[in-house]
Amino acid sequence: MKRAKTPTFLHQMCDDPAWASAGAIPATRKQERAQAYSHLRKKHHFSEYELHEYAKGARRSWIADHIDSTMAQTLASRAYQAVNRVCVGKARRVRFRSKGRGIDSVEGKRNDVGLRFVLDPGEGDGGFLIWNGQVIPAIIDWRDPVVQHGLGHPIKYVRLIRRRASSPQARGEPIAMATAFLCNSS
Repeated sequence: MKRAKTPTFLHQMCDDPAWASAGAIPATRKQERAQAYSHLRKKHHFSEYELHEYAKGARRSWIADHIDSTMAQTLASRAYQAVNRVCVGKARRVRFRSKGRGIDSVEGKRNDVGLRFVLDPGEGDGGFLIWNGQVIPAIIDWRDPVVQHGLGHPIKYVRLIRRRASSPQARGEPIAMATAFLCNSS
């Protein structure tokens, strides 16, 4: 893990001798390995809730202008899941994002605060994303049966994904390509 970007409790957990012994337990002894990591998590306060608390402090930096509290909690949950995969040996490292590299994907917890999608009540065939006071019109292909089915159900939350343009013509465009996924409840 990149030490400059990780919270202090992760440094302490990685430096603990019990960390190395937990990693040395063979993957075939799953229960014993899981208990060792669980003990380390409790000892060093490594939990999703602790990362939510860390995200509160991190929101005082450059990212506070762009990310609201619910989106910060969602990003903290994703960070916990990524670091936890390293802890249990399912991944080798975590790639942290910086201001220069940016974030390619953000999502909200609900569709009533932060990043949200609203169908245009006046037109019926349009909609828009609302994020930090900006209204971004959505281009909706109503002929697509999957889109029709998805928009026919209540929207649980919105995920916005930035995609890099692959053609030379599109790369010169000032408009960034983005795809919004509207996640419906089951």
